[in-house]
Amino acid sequence: MRVERAATRIVAVAGVCLAALTAAGPASARPPDVAARTPIVPAGAAAAADSAISAAQLDAKLGRVLGAGGGGTAAWVYDSKAKRPLYGLRQNRRRILASNTKLFTTAAALDRLGAGGRLETTVWTAESAVSGVLDGDLYLVGDGDPSLASASYARKHNVPLTSLASLAKHVRKAGIRRVKGKLRIDATVFDRRRGTGVGGWSTYIGPLSGLIYNSGSGGGDPAMAAGRAFERYLRKAGVRVRGVVRGKLPGALRDEDPIATERSLEIARLVDETNETSNNFFAEMLLKRLAAGESERGTTRGGAARSRRIARELGARVHQRDGSGLSRSNRAAPKDVGELLAAMLDHQAAHAFMVSLPVAGREGTVRNRMRGTAAQGECRAKTGTLSGVSALSGYCGDGDRPVVFSILMQGVELGAAHSVQDRAVALIARYG
Repeated sequence: MRVERAATRIVAVAGVCLAALTAAGPASARPPDVAARTPIVPAGAAAAADSAISAAQLDAKLGRVLGAGGGGTAAWVYDSKAKRPLYGLRQNRRRILASNTKLFTTAAALDRLGAGGRLETTVWTAESAVSGVLDGDLYLVGDGDPSLASASYARKHNVPLTSLASLAKHVRKAGIRRVKGKLRIDATVFDRRRGTGVGGWSTYIGPLSGLIYNSGSGGGDPAMAAGRAFERYLRKAGVRVRGVVRGKLPGALRDEDPIATERSLEIARLVDETNETSNNFFAEMLLKRLAAGESERGTTRGGAARSRRIARELGARVHQRDGSGLSRSNRAAPKDVGELLAAMLDHQAAHAFMVSLPVAGREGTVRNRMRGTAAQGECRAKTGTLSGVSALSGYCGDGDRPVVFSILMQGVELGAAHSVQDRAVALIARYG
């Protein structure tokens, strides 16, 4: 289990979707909120009860709690062991997903790329070094890895690391000390669109690229920034090169082996980062990577289409425009969110998906919620927040057959919505 995250994070990994993307305008804008905080329930309070309740009791109690959430509240609760619904409220009505969109993005990433899959940043050359001198160019080729960074950046922001410094050392170990040609940067695994197509994206995520460095935090041209950083690491490793330019790896070279490769952590680990901290940048990079293939560049539109298709294969429907949930066009019914969660319990990546959701009262975006209730330490949930929109979906219970729930609310005051959700999930944790 990962340790609790620091509360302060840069905008590239800001967890929740924010108010400036709303029709309400700047006057109602709400500042970035990585992890909402709700009061700790004191021992002896009604909400602190942990005695078991029956299905009938759960239905009645949820009806009162969620019914108070207003007409914009929709919910679905499902017993995955008995394979029967336990509660429904407007369960087939589509609601804005906010960061619950990441559930669809990460499920698709695990399905297509595999929990144990890794992204590979590579270095290639058409020449062989003679006495340490390469009479030609080096090619640095990106694979859409969102975690390519410096060790200091990864440590400061507590994110996974794929080390450019290590890749440079591999080049030196390949026997190269001097490159007469250029370091050519190939980021063509993705298209060159930097954003997601959603207005205001750059406030909340760095620019997207098939070759990125430090989450694109420097702005500008992210691929060239990665190339210049790699040139510095090469020099530190004892390899001199004559400048950095763009250049696509020749097709003939792809039949050869790269001279150096640096692999990311497993896709499961990237998914964990995406869901636990609600990392918008990782979500958008993973979405684009879904669409990348031998003859196709990764695009946001293509990744969203792939995610929708995988959701359908798993028995769920979603209208998805981006990977993170910044767009208010991302919509699904709570029953469809729940169906996705239930289907992932039978997926080969079930464990990786489930543990990527943070534990109530302990981790990530729910570390300060549901404390003192039966849900603390027993439920895992993905949050979602936009102005007037709040979502909470996940699992309650131990083992591989937990209770599945999805609560999607819109037209709400966020503090009140969190209170309703916390009370509801505390009840769900008591079922059985």
